[in-house]
Amino acid sequence: SFITALKNLTGFRTTYNDELWFLFPYIFLSLTSAWLFRFADKFRTRYILIILFILNLCTSFLISRFGNKYLYHNYWIYNPVLYLHLMFSFFMGAMAAKHHVFSFLSNYNWRLYAWPLLILLIALRCLFATSIIHTFYAFVFFFLFLKASRFLCIDNALAFLGKHSMNMWMIHSWFCYYLFHDFIYGFKYPIIIFVVLVIISVTCSMIVNVICEPIKKMCKV
Repeated sequence: SFITALKNLTGFRTTYNDELWFLFPYIFLSLTSAWLFRFADKFRTRYILIILFILNLCTSFLISRFGNKYLYHNYWIYNPVLYLHLMFSFFMGAMAAKHHVFSFLSNYNWRLYAWPLLILLIALRCLFATSIIHTFYAFVFFFLFLKASRFLCIDNALAFLGKHSMNMWMIHSWFCYYLFHDFIYGFKYPIIIFVVLVIISVTCSMIVNVICEPIKKMCKV
């Protein structure tokens, strides 16, 4: 129906692909970002992050305890909860950019410590799996990885994948869960499954970009 199509298009309720649950809060955070930043400028960063950290804990509790019982069946409440839940991660990045955190940390020589700390971080991630850990994990992991010594071919491969990362993020679960589930998981071994899924996602992303390029040019005109 038209209403079902509209819900999927906006991400309000993604019945076509359940794994796109993040789409609506992602869109809503982007649309309200200017207002959120103006509001945040009135307060000290530490107070904003403390409040949002507590809010993240509260929403994590609500989702874990009442998700299956109530929230997943009432999207008028579930989507606002997700919006508030993701706000802590959103502001972590925004405040880091505002206060030049990465530039400040870059003054130190991290090359000697980057890989040991990355290995420790991965080990901690295997032991603890909560939404709070996810937030700090991503924030610290990317910084350490950027500071670690790497082969040039790795940077080139990541730069190529980076151009397709948003498309891959949006469509990979659609392929592995809905279209080609038996084919992809038929490879049995996780590393092979991962490689096959990446190849399929990148190929489709390239096709999508070719289709979208003329549309982008028309919109600019």
